[in-house]
Amino acid sequence: MDFRLSDSQNRLCEKLQSLLSGLPVSDLAEPEPERAAPVEGIVIKPTAASGEMIAFYRDLAFEQWSKPEKPGDERLLNIVLACEQAGRLPLDRSLRSLMLASWIALNVQEAAILKPLLNDLAVSLGGDDMQLTPRPVFTPGKNKSGPGKISGKLDLVEGVMNASHLLLDCETAKHQRGLFLVDLKNDSLERQSVGYIDRSRRAGCVTFNDTPVHRIADNCSDVLDDVVVLGRLLTTAELLGASDALLNHACDFVRKRRQFDQAIGNFQSVAHSCAEMFRDVEMIRSLLYATAVGHQGRGIPQNQGTAAAKALASELAGNVGEKGLHLFGAEGLRWHRGLHLLMRRIKALQILFGDRARCEDVILSHWEQSNDPEAAEYVL
Repeated sequence: MDFRLSDSQNRLCEKLQSLLSGLPVSDLAEPEPERAAPVEGIVIKPTAASGEMIAFYRDLAFEQWSKPEKPGDERLLNIVLACEQAGRLPLDRSLRSLMLASWIALNVQEAAILKPLLNDLAVSLGGDDMQLTPRPVFTPGKNKSGPGKISGKLDLVEGVMNASHLLLDCETAKHQRGLFLVDLKNDSLERQSVGYIDRSRRAGCVTFNDTPVHRIADNCSDVLDDVVVLGRLLTTAELLGASDALLNHACDFVRKRRQFDQAIGNFQSVAHSCAEMFRDVEMIRSLLYATAVGHQGRGIPQNQGTAAAKALASELAGNVGEKGLHLFGAEGLRWHRGLHLLMRRIKALQILFGDRARCEDVILSHWEQSNDPEAAEYVL
């Protein structure tokens, strides 16, 4: 893809990289084992998102989402670039959820209440594919316009243990979904910490027992469908950031690691692996950026386009992660080097908003409905 970032987008990336550098280590970081051999080179640890970074991402989201759409609009690409940079570190906070919640706050009339809560808001929407049990059930109050209650369970929600409020969707009527806000300090719900493949983030399950909720919108199925499309795109951006970071760490290692009086990066098999990783990362980048700038209508990219980008990224990012770890040899298996944090982040992102199989179903479904032979190009 013949595409170059604009000067303003390059400045944005530089600002984001500046915010990412020097962040404190999260309290989720595990201590180095006693009598462990020292680690040469990069050591990756869970990173705590600073208040300045959260505020910058929140303001960026409102600035970009609120811009009027125009031909050649690249506001969505700016959001993608921000999520790509966030994916490069094992941050303890999901800035993707912050971006999506900001979009909801601007596109649902009753959602203005979300704006002051974004810094401490956890998000669980039906398209994130993180739940094993059915979504909680909403029961309206006696006065239909008044507050209602929900019952049920959410098996896994990122960041819910530290959040003050939870934004979720429930079925309000047949084929209709509503948005609701829950105060997590309510005594009628239970939060319990659960293990999560992404070791740099806290996650928990939430059990609701006729828990009062604030009704934001009764029927917003279209908005929630758009959130799934946007979530798929931003998850792809995080996959790109994590895989590119692993590529850079691996290339830096093979330039410094020496065997037989030369850097192992000079060996043909190692050089070929690095070239293959670079090819895979650039393929993800090309399709992701093309999808972000090729949106149609309301700044939302085409559903099949984001599905194609996510399906490709899910496969190629996994390949990059595995090859990158192999290039480190036994060093790649050392827990306190921290490479597993980026690999675990990739594994978690592969599932969010649809794994490869789910995304391919979206592509094939569109192809069958359109009867357009050119739609076959989306099938991977």
